Amino acid sequence: MKAMRMDRAGGDPRGSGGRSVLVAGAALAALALAAAAGPAEATERTLLYASPSPIGEPTWSPDGQWIAFWKERENEARDPFVIPSNGGESQELTDLNGLIGSPAWSPDGGWIAFDYLGLGTDGQAIWKVKADGSTVVQVVDTEGCDLEPAWSPDGSTIAFVDVETFQLRLVSGDGGAWWPLLGQYALQNPSWSPEGQWIGFAAHPPGWPGAAGCLYRIRASGGDAEQLNCPRGLLSSIFEPVWSPDGAYFAFRSTSYPPFGVDAVYVWWIEGAIDNVTQLSDLTHRVADPAWSPDGRSIVYRNRTPWELWIARDFPFPGGPTHTEPSTWGRVRGRFRR
Repeated sequence: MKAMRMDRAGGDPRGSGGRSVLVAGAALAALALAAAAGPAEATERTLLYASPSPIGEPTWSPDGQWIAFWKERENEARDPFVIPSNGGESQELTDLNGLIGSPAWSPDGGWIAFDYLGLGTDGQAIWKVKADGSTVVQVVDTEGCDLEPAWSPDGSTIAFVDVETFQLRLVSGDGGAWWPLLGQYALQNPSWSPEGQWIGFAAHPPGWPGAAGCLYRIRASGGDAEQLNCPRGLLSSIFEPVWSPDGAYFAFRSTSYPPFGVDAVYVWWIEGAIDNVTQLSDLTHRVADPAWSPDGRSIVYRNRTPWELWIARDFPFPGGPTHTEPSTWGRVRGRFRR
């Protein structure tokens, strides 16, 4: 068994002290994603939204009725938008005159957290906007470059990444002082397990060739992170992992070869083999940013050039449960303004 040690962030106010990351498992073979086979036959894919300008990082509201995403404006600013999950007109929530990223709904549907960089300013911080667009509040500013907020299932905590140090950090959903959970090489894309005990994330192990990203998890209370899935070499990679509502699967983006550098969205059963995956998108476009619907039966993702949002439904699950259980998360409050 090969172990790789990576330093945990120090200074935890809860006094857990420095620990290490033990990467479990022998050297694994490259993830066989069967690109030539194409997406799963039973998968229904529906175009939700097409945009003349860049869009990205869609995320479902807890009741499944809305999808939030960012959209680039004429002045290259990016603002938060929402669209009904069954299609319709998109609505801008607020004009922040900056760059927003990684919108994330709170479990009660009342807020959307995001990372924000004001045009002409330095540093990036975590903010949140009310779902009706009426109020914008800064959650935390570490004076670093804070990205990718992710709410805990009970809404009490937001996980985020400081990309200058690649620390995984936590802060109250109401704001206040933050604390470090993990220091990790090239850590990104935190995602909570549905019961709130674990945080999954992608990371690039030091010394590995190419862009092979690996999948890890760590307890939200702290401790050692464990490696769940890690392709070798230049054949494929794992990015943007997101836990399914029942905790049995991860959806993720992977770069597969051939064709060189083309991304697709896949679903992997946590208890299954490393290559036991379902491909949800074809390889004709570069895709990214998968996100589960609250009932676990659909995944939204975005295309790049053309800029589109697509929803995959009724896809065969790669082993394990045939579908995830409906979410018990709260309902969206208020109305969206135009």
